[in-house]
Amino acid sequence: GDWSSDVCSSDLDPLTGLYSRHMLSEFTEREISHAYRQERTLSMVVMDIDHFKKVNDAFGHDVGDVVLRELAQLLSESCRRSDMAARYGGEEFVVVLTNTDLQSATMGAERMRAKTADSLRVPDGTAVTISLGVASIEFDTEADGKSRRSLTSEDLFKQADEMLYNAKKSGRNRVAGVRIAVKKRGGQA
Repeated sequence: GDWSSDVCSSDLDPLTGLYSRHMLSEFTEREISHAYRQERTLSMVVMDIDHFKKVNDAFGHDVGDVVLRELAQLLSESCRRSDMAARYGGEEFVVVLTNTDLQSATMGAERMRAKTADSLRVPDGTAVTISLGVASIEFDTEADGKSRRSLTSEDLFKQADEMLYNAKKSGRNRVAGVRIAVKKRGGQA
């Protein structure tokens, strides 16, 4: 269904106009259950701004807020109608990509990363970069039977967040991803 029609302003983050954390988890739970029912892929991208504290310390919170708003704008522009972009808190953002496998989600995240590094600047001209973690649920006949248990939105977030941590650890301004293979129902259902 189309989200935007029945949204009230409390569902939105006041600074960025993206969805709130609460809306994100409702949307993700719903999309996960669709994904399992229809055995179609679903991806989550968690990102945050590299060295954001330095931006606030050097230029003040007003500049920090502008950077957050500009990044939110970039995110909104690169989302399809069926996706959801949300502000998770602080400088952390989450995008849920419906019907999107790891390869496509990683390509999308990579485009986002490049676009941000190209267009986001602080007042002294320094580029602002982001690190991104991707986790994708994919259905596979080869997957282990145990993996049929439905993930929660929290599980998916934890996996993507762990990938974000890996991206930061390996040098920031990059994308890391993981595929969560779920057993297809197949003939034995």
